[in-house]
Amino acid sequence: MTRCLTSTILAVLLGAGSAFAQAKATAQNVPEIPYDSVPNFIKMPAGMYLGEAIGVATNSRGHVFVYTRSANTRLFEFDQNGVFVREIGEGAYNFDCSGFIDYALAHSVPAARNALPVTTSTRPLAKDFEHHFRAVGNGTAAGPWRPVTTVPALRPGDVIAWLQGNGRSEIYPYRLNYKNRQRIGGFYSLNSFGAWDSAMRVHWDDEYAQSVGARRAYDYGMLRNAWIMQMITDWMGDDAILVKVDDRISGFNVLGDLTRLTGSVLEIDTSGNWPEVVCFVECTNQLDETTASGTVRVRLPSRKDGLPQFPEPPAEHGLLPGMAVPEEGPWAR
Repeated sequence: MTRCLTSTILAVLLGAGSAFAQAKATAQNVPEIPYDSVPNFIKMPAGMYLGEAIGVATNSRGHVFVYTRSANTRLFEFDQNGVFVREIGEGAYNFDCSGFIDYALAHSVPAARNALPVTTSTRPLAKDFEHHFRAVGNGTAAGPWRPVTTVPALRPGDVIAWLQGNGRSEIYPYRLNYKNRQRIGGFYSLNSFGAWDSAMRVHWDDEYAQSVGARRAYDYGMLRNAWIMQMITDWMGDDAILVKVDDRISGFNVLGDLTRLTGSVLEIDTSGNWPEVVCFVECTNQLDETTASGTVRVRLPSRKDGLPQFPEPPAEHGLLPGMAVPEEGPWAR
């Protein structure tokens, strides 16, 4: 009964939010996007229920994939007419984060998996892992799990777990969000709905992004950093290693933009034990504007010395000029 009542309240609140959003869109003269409604398009088998859909996608054949979360996390496939085709990952659901950990542990460290309590489903869910890891941190949990307080204490093959709210540290949810606002209040402001929101909303709130000079909401710059490095690692293969990466974000990559990556070899250095090449990589959009660029140094295998070795870490431990020296953690001095 409680679950039904909660669902009803959520439905009312979500409906109110939708109505408010539509009213706001009309007030701002946002053009209406036409669509056709197809009643009862999805056809579930007898005795099977769709649940709460949180993700929908289609493939090249027009098949529809629906990702749901209700009592269990499930992924259904339907054909172009909405007829049920199959359930993907039935009984495993290893595309879900906790399902993946469950699958990986069961096939690698069964004792660690068996030490986890299973109170809510046929497999451990996120809250089961959280309760167990908190107990490990308190030193009261049994089994092969143990707290690790320093990086040197890790051993090859260790499975690492840590607790964090949903999202980055700047956008913690719930009470963690409240505590974070007390720590860095200037990072937060009231959004158009009157709710506290972080400055990170430039990545999903067009109006707020325009207030800081962008055309609309734009991507996280680190995404282009990752694309640059992925392009190089795909090119260099598994036997080479990255020695140095120096790239810069130079423009907004707003939602809907095309990003094209191109690269070239600037330098070949054969003075060391292993040959190294310096590559230039550039990200440009559909307007031929450069949004990111940089250089990457790659160390290649040697016919004489074999696979390359990693260079010694820098003496400054990666701290930038003027950066405060941490008092704890791996960069502490």
